Amino acid sequence: MAAKTERILPVGVQDFPKIRENGYIYADKTRQIYRLISGVKGAFFLSRPRRFGKSLLCSTLGAIFDGRRELFGEIAGRPALAIDGLDWEWKKHPVIHIDLSTGNYSEGKPVLNAVLQNKLENCALPQKDRPSRKADRALNRPAAPRLRDGRDGRTGRPPNRVFEAF
Repeated sequence: MAAKTERILPVGVQDFPKIRENGYIYADKTRQIYRLISGVKGAFFLSRPRRFGKSLLCSTLGAIFDGRRELFGEIAGRPALAIDGLDWEWKKHPVIHIDLSTGNYSEGKPVLNAVLQNKLENCALPQKDRPSRKADRALNRPAAPRLRDGRDGRTGRPPNRVFEAF
């Protein structure tokens, strides 16, 4: 009798790299994501019900745009995902992930605008004036790409923006 492989459900786990690296079960939606993002010019809006995978989708998009192909191939005993076999160009693109789930926006639009402005300005600050990567890690938040003239300082490409709101 063959050994039974334990399949772990990622209950409460919304981080795509963590799901793939730890061998959690993942329902592969990367073919649909590929169709969604291939050749798209401009922005698009995705609306999903509560508890329906918005955070995981944003995390997956971030990994794709960050060029992390290793997460989409065979990993942790799990098969490769669909996008790994498609013609996606695995270049690293700067990603700005702004999670709006923790803020208090009861004051309305002015507060939301101030939060967004602050987060985006932080990306554009000169090296000496911005919070350290260590501070980003200590606060358990992803380090935002540093922008110059609307482009990432490392790649020269404009960033992909992933907004997550609840």
